[in-house]
Amino acid sequence: MTKVRHHMLSGLAVGLGVLLVCGCATNPCHRCGHSPAPGVPPAPVAYETQAIPGAPPGVVGSRLQIAPGETATARALELSAQLEAIANEKQGLATHVRELHAALEERDKRLAQATADVNAAREELARARTELERWKAEMASLREKLRAADKENVATLQTTVSLLQQLLSREDETDAASP
Repeated sequence: MTKVRHHMLSGLAVGLGVLLVCGCATNPCHRCGHSPAPGVPPAPVAYETQAIPGAPPGVVGSRLQIAPGETATARALELSAQLEAIANEKQGLATHVRELHAALEERDKRLAQATADVNAAREELARARTELERWKAEMASLREKLRAADKENVATLQTTVSLLQQLLSREDETDAASP
């Protein structure tokens, strides 16, 4: 695994070195015809191209951004180290993104369950309201029947009282007439 990663990083470092040598990343290229991305300013000339006595010969200048006394190999190693650090950071960020996606999926599941629970409660509430309205209507009907039965009972009692009064008055008349 590490050999594959090292091989990939080495390949990327070589590709980056080629781009730096060509200068396509920051300046218009007369070799390959490539122009830099819009808005990218040309790289400034930062170093003189003079040889330093006792220093190994190397390429210096703005295209490679190699300082006097620095070799292309040292610059490539530095860029490889930076590339490896960036790759590690990318891997960490990818792990973080996966964790965030997992948390988001879990939250979505909980939200869907809560939504289903709310919908079930809403349906149960609607059924309860319907049942309550039915009971209310049934209670009103039973009250009407009870009132009608009360009126009928009052009428029956009045009739019974009237009949009893008539019977009592006849008995009183028969008792008064029989001495």
